[in-house]
Amino acid sequence: MLGREKTILYSFIILLLACPLPLGSNRPWSWSILAMAAGILTLWLGALMVKDSSKSLFPSGVFWWVVAPFLLVLAWSAAQAYLPPPEGWEDPLWSQTAAALEEPVAPWMSLDPAATRTALMRLAAYGALFYLSLTLCRRHSRARQLYSWITAGAVAYSLYGIIIYLSGARMILWYKQEELARYFEDDVVSTFLNHNHFATYAGLGLVCLLGLTADRIPRLLSSVGESAQISSEETGDLGVNVIVISLAFAILVSGIVLSHSRAGLIFTFLAVALYLLIFVLSSRWALAIRAGLAVALAGLTALVYMVGGYGFEKRMERLEESGVLRFAIYEITEEGIAFRPWSGVGHGAYIHSIKRHKNIGLYHQIDQAHNVYLETAMELGVPVSLALLAVFLAMFVILLRGVFRRGRGRVFSAVGLCAMALVGTHSLFEFSMQIPAVAATFSAIAGAACARSFSSRQS
Repeated sequence: MLGREKTILYSFIILLLACPLPLGSNRPWSWSILAMAAGILTLWLGALMVKDSSKSLFPSGVFWWVVAPFLLVLAWSAAQAYLPPPEGWEDPLWSQTAAALEEPVAPWMSLDPAATRTALMRLAAYGALFYLSLTLCRRHSRARQLYSWITAGAVAYSLYGIIIYLSGARMILWYKQEELARYFEDDVVSTFLNHNHFATYAGLGLVCLLGLTADRIPRLLSSVGESAQISSEETGDLGVNVIVISLAFAILVSGIVLSHSRAGLIFTFLAVALYLLIFVLSSRWALAIRAGLAVALAGLTALVYMVGGYGFEKRMERLEESGVLRFAIYEITEEGIAFRPWSGVGHGAYIHSIKRHKNIGLYHQIDQAHNVYLETAMELGVPVSLALLAVFLAMFVILLRGVFRRGRGRVFSAVGLCAMALVGTHSLFEFSMQIPAVAATFSAIAGAACARSFSSRQS
């Protein structure tokens, strides 16, 4: 049983590390492979869990407050795409199409059932990844291993992006800039198509690094402090850890700063500030140690910003211009929500439905709402979008409880809270959580954090 679980864990980690590589898995072939692999691993692990009667499929709190509303959202998305709608619930376009063709056309609740099926598949895949992480990371060592690999992956992708940026090669992997129709010559984007998406991914890696630091360094300092003499092995271990952590921190922060993503930088460091606040309030270590770590992180951040912050400052100068466009898009999206507030236009059908509400000036500029909450409300309808929001609210309560009630598990609960703060605030202005690599990484972090927020007996 344990051997098979380890095989699934390693396969799960490989999947997470690979998904940013093909342009953030933001292509039909790559997100389809991601969904298929997540489904296979989940079915495999579920079969093992069913055979082992000593283990529960879910901690009870996670099932009723997180999984149940999530299943409701999946069921509604499936109904939009597959079931004949009740009278009056179909999208008006279907009756208009039938009238234009002068022949019957099967109506659907979704404006674009094919897009809804794709969105359903992707959302189910993220839920499967959450379940894999939740189930596999009930042990402290496994949660630490997962976070270590997520951090290593984020560092590797950030380092690659920085090297490409400094070399002047305007490429993503083997693609040239003009082949992708994206303009990223002044930004670090790594293997992503958008600097905001990369910044969010690197920010998640940075939050994981903070958790690993809070878990490792205090224990090393404690072991050193409890011994009458400091051995060379202990000194070397402490020194290596400090050097590795500092280098990883510098690479991740450099990548985020050089991405020139305003929202990415601001909300990443809000998440970092939140983690430091949690660490200061909940940690039992001496205040001097906590303050020293906070000052060291702030100093290193300031140093990196002084080196690479010029481009970010130039972006901030254009904030007002882009803000006017964003708010215009928000207004049009709100019109779309009011058009079908209860049923929604169809999960994943925003890009097609918004054409009914675009004005001429924005016609060629809207393919995303740049606000995940508004876009979700328009696609799923207000009631079901609130159910999806309830999933994240439930996770927030579980993680907050874990921060103040768990022992060693509070480190990972705090990581989950800060990761949620990062993607939750960024989703107000961007759509990074709609990029498969970012959503998959967050799902894995949140699953492990929720698992470690319960005692072993409850899990």
